[in-house]
Amino acid sequence: ESTAGIYTQRLTSVSGTDSLVTLVLETLPTYNDTISHTIIKGESFTFAGNTYDTEGLYTTRLQTVAECDSFVTLKLSVLSGSSDTIRASICPGDAYQLNGFNESTAGIYTQRLTSVSGTDSLVTLVLETLPTYDDTISHTIIKGESFAFAGNTYNQAGTFTTSLQTTEGCDSIVTLVLSVISGSSDTVHASICQGTAYQQNGFDESAAGTYTQQLKNISGADSLVTLVLEILPTYNDTITDEFCAGETYAQHGFNASAGGTYKNEATSIHGCDSITTLILKELPTYTETINDTICEGESYDNNGFDIPSPEEGTTTHTLSFLPTYGCDSIVTLHLNRLPMRHTFKELVIQEGASAQFNGETYTEEGTYHQIIRTNKACEDIEVSVKFKENKEETDTFSFVEIIPSEILIRGGGQDNRWHVENIELYPQAVVTIFDRFGKKLFEHNDYNDETGWDGTYNGHDMPSTDYWYMIDVHEIDRTYVGHFTLLRR
Repeated sequence: ESTAGIYTQRLTSVSGTDSLVTLVLETLPTYNDTISHTIIKGESFTFAGNTYDTEGLYTTRLQTVAECDSFVTLKLSVLSGSSDTIRASICPGDAYQLNGFNESTAGIYTQRLTSVSGTDSLVTLVLETLPTYDDTISHTIIKGESFAFAGNTYNQAGTFTTSLQTTEGCDSIVTLVLSVISGSSDTVHASICQGTAYQQNGFDESAAGTYTQQLKNISGADSLVTLVLEILPTYNDTITDEFCAGETYAQHGFNASAGGTYKNEATSIHGCDSITTLILKELPTYTETINDTICEGESYDNNGFDIPSPEEGTTTHTLSFLPTYGCDSIVTLHLNRLPMRHTFKELVIQEGASAQFNGETYTEEGTYHQIIRTNKACEDIEVSVKFKENKEETDTFSFVEIIPSEILIRGGGQDNRWHVENIELYPQAVVTIFDRFGKKLFEHNDYNDETGWDGTYNGHDMPSTDYWYMIDVHEIDRTYVGHFTLLRR
């Protein structure tokens, strides 16, 4: 059979008995549907697993759930104009009636329009329906009280409905169910520590707020109890502080004598537990010893000391002070006063020339003083500078430093040599001359040798520049170092 219907067939079983078989035949439908869709040129549309961007008819063979072949045809139109998407929202019951649309339910709608230039355009509307609300509020008051709701005041039990607007301008309905009891009302103000609960008068609340409880009073009448609950804070503070070594830190309830981290559990003024953590740093104190030297008769005002005492020899002084971090520190000064020796030195120079002595340069006649400090004594040298009377005598070398005062280090004269004069006063003295790089150029260790240094090294003239000398005077256990300038003319 190839058409739907009821068919009967008489059959004979193997035992020879007749049987009647009825066939109820149903023809399952196949489908041949057409879908129309429009796109703008440059867009594409996906259909049955394929993507199309050219106008035309596209047929696809599919199977129904009953596995019968069906055909679906896509009729794709391509507009050469523009496309635009509009997103809009309306309240329930209203309709969107702009841009050629007239829609009252949420959805996506397409409108083909013609621009002023005659070109087709596709406008898509994405329409949203804004919610409205239908809420119910229940409230209870004591007889004689009133309740304000939506601009109105009510003191009778009943159901009151008010129409309001949402923030989007849509109508909403709010219903007040007001109960009036004939008992009494009371308000309880209470406070609890953070982390605990208020469990009195039928309440069990652990957060700040206002709560209402309907109870029975002793006469059996309803009573309304309002709880205004406040949460008292607990504290968990951390303090960072410093103290000086050797002292005791006794602040904020702590008693500590060493740096470290300490915790103190206490009760706040509201009776709530609080924890204070102290991070304590121990600052050091310092003990320092200074050895210093001054000349006899001088005062000492270095390193925070001010000592005008004329005492002789070595004395010890202590000074306590507060550095920038505020802890006591002690400085011990061992002060050695050296005896003062008074000597005289005369320098003779030509007018317009100069003389150097112990690092000082003199160009004018007069009397000058220099204080020279050694390891064992101080020398007060009176330097007398005079001009030469013999103008014809010229110097090849400048005058240079002189230490000690009895030894004259002199350059020039008739022999053009650099001499150490009066060295015979110290037979064990050794005089050495160096260039500015530390290379030894000349050494004199025989006071009977009157040759002196002639300004040469290995037979070559040394250039006009600064040179250094060192005099080791073993008799008085002193070493003197200075410099002079070699001037060639």
